[in-house]
Amino acid sequence: MKILLKNILKKLNKPEVKDIRIIGALGIIEMKSIVNVGSFQTKAVENGIWIRPFKNLIYIMPPYTIKKSELNFLLNSLDKTINLEYSN
Repeated sequence: MKILLKNILKKLNKPEVKDIRIIGALGIIEMKSIVNVGSFQTKAVENGIWIRPFKNLIYIMPPYTIKKSELNFLLNSLDKTINLEYSN
């Protein structure tokens, strides 16, 4: 799963993203600025995912039993959420 997560997270490499780290099945997207939790969380839920950022970090912790299609959905929805949040 780590390789799949790493390959898919690469597409989240946007100007607003400072760093992307993967530790086991934990993905950490470090943003350049503090994430507006309320706004980001609302957009994430509208995109069908539950993400709770902390300061300038967005964590994803998919279960080990996640299907590839579900992981793709999670990461595509996260990509949409970041695009919506930082399209100003």
